[in-house]
Amino acid sequence: MYGQTEATARIAMLAPKQLERKRGSAGRAVPGVTLKIVGDDGNEVSVRTVGDIVIRGGNVMMGCWRDQVATARRIREGWLYTGDIGFIDEEGFLFVTGRKSEMIKTGGMRVSPEEIEEALLGQEDVLEAGVAGVPDEVMGEVILAGVVLKPDREFREYELMRHCSTRLAPFKRPVRIWRLSRIARSANHKILRRQLEEQLKLIHHASKAKALP
Repeated sequence: MYGQTEATARIAMLAPKQLERKRGSAGRAVPGVTLKIVGDDGNEVSVRTVGDIVIRGGNVMMGCWRDQVATARRIREGWLYTGDIGFIDEEGFLFVTGRKSEMIKTGGMRVSPEEIEEALLGQEDVLEAGVAGVPDEVMGEVILAGVVLKPDREFREYELMRHCSTRLAPFKRPVRIWRLSRIARSANHKILRRQLEEQLKLIHHASKAKALP
């Protein structure tokens, strides 16, 4: 199930009989909810094109309490902007790819950290993976990754890089992958992106400084 408090919980649901056929999907919009994907211009995008997930229906909030600015940002022309991004396939099934606020902007492209993390978790030595973008003068942001290895596994960055090259487009691949002892998470086990970003940035800058003659 996919939902938000601002939509009184439920937005989309995947029927049990579709679990195998539509693995990774959040399902179709629940009755009474209209759902679509829009681009930065607010216009609906084509099938399988990633964009903002927006919804409307009787379950959507009227606005943010005593905050007209936040209301105008979240509700536009009757549509609730969920803050999530994703795409809809040919059969109307929704796939959520991440939070818009967490997207990495590198070389003019938007990249979901969750997609890279999923690719890294597919490597047999990796127990946990975290990805963040750090500022870069040329690319805007560069992609860095940190991994926690399974017990008694050896860290080999080149193997992880090679693994990513078979699963990710070139612009989505991390420029460096570091071994971490832990990845900071919230009480509900979500990665604390800001902490991870600062951690990876420090490691990256220290490595670059060390490499200078």
